[in-house]
Amino acid sequence: MDILKFNMKINPYKKRLLNLFKPVCVYRNLNCPKGQNKKYSIKQNSLVIGHTNELILWNVEFKVSKSGRTRVLKEKQKNVHAYVKGMVSQNTHEEDLIFDKKIIYNPYLSETFLCEDEIINKAPFVKFTDKGVFLGEKM
Repeated sequence: MDILKFNMKINPYKKRLLNLFKPVCVYRNLNCPKGQNKKYSIKQNSLVIGHTNELILWNVEFKVSKSGRTRVLKEKQKNVHAYVKGMVSQNTHEEDLIFDKKIIYNPYLSETFLCEDEIINKAPFVKFTDKGVFLGEKM
């Protein structure tokens, strides 16, 4: 198990390693059994490299595949078509950031990610927790 910072742990998948110098794509794991440390899947170079329940990314972009969303609306079945892209943060100075605005995505309600009912496309920091995804802002 790789320990990044405090409780931020990534459970490696198929012994794949995280490259901290390349961006990752993080999405909600649709097949996560309750109580396991696998709420979010982490992809890098188009391969799943691990799973986690807590992670901080910086220099973040929010991406939604239009064709994937259309398929969800048509078939009424979940599929991975939305993700958050950014750099994994090891030293965020988390004490200088506040994570109190929840970011949501619901393909039945919106084409994009939302933060407090406003469209969000980019963010300086985002924190993934077992309670959801939160925008990081300087105090």
